[in-house]
Amino acid sequence: TELLVTIVIMGIAATAVLPQLQKRIEQSAVDSYTDKVEMGLAQLKQNMLSRQVGCTFIFPSGAGGETPINPIDFEVRTLLDKSDPLIDCSSKVGSFSALRIVNLPRHPGSSQQEASLKASEKVELLINQDDLTMTSIGGVAAPLSSGNQKPFVIRLRSKKLYQQGQGFERCVQMEPMTGTLIRGTWIGSSFSNGSCTQNR
Repeated sequence: TELLVTIVIMGIAATAVLPQLQKRIEQSAVDSYTDKVEMGLAQLKQNMLSRQVGCTFIFPSGAGGETPINPIDFEVRTLLDKSDPLIDCSSKVGSFSALRIVNLPRHPGSSQQEASLKASEKVELLINQDDLTMTSIGGVAAPLSSGNQKPFVIRLRSKKLYQQGQGFERCVQMEPMTGTLIRGTWIGSSFSNGSCTQNR
């Protein structure tokens, strides 16, 4: 009887703990990918400084609004713009393979694409601009589409937790002109009525 009671108590405890554990796992995937985005943007700034060139990156369809984008699309389909000779960095410096926005580490036995696919299963991104121009001093120029100086923002959230109305939406913000990076939690429901609040 005591054994049965113990088993029942353990079952009830597991039922209470499992949802919280799953929530932490989902949120952890968001936080981990936010790290990669922040590191990638920081590395991109350093590349601009060291090479003394400017580049414009064109984001995949859906960027510039509230349409979610998969990490794999963000990484693979973010392209260098070659239409403007003044910012066509590919013509000035050979290979730009290192100019990726997301800096994915190479884990033993796991390719970058496999890591991206795993992130795509859990995380989705929202980007407030459809392009990003980095200047030769590591700053941010006005986006090609609007010409307005505004912060460049990437919001990151868990697909599962968002559907359940749970979890934290993270953000990485790059300030205009200076390129100063801010990482935090997004407060608000959209780009028009929210802000990236820096984590303390």
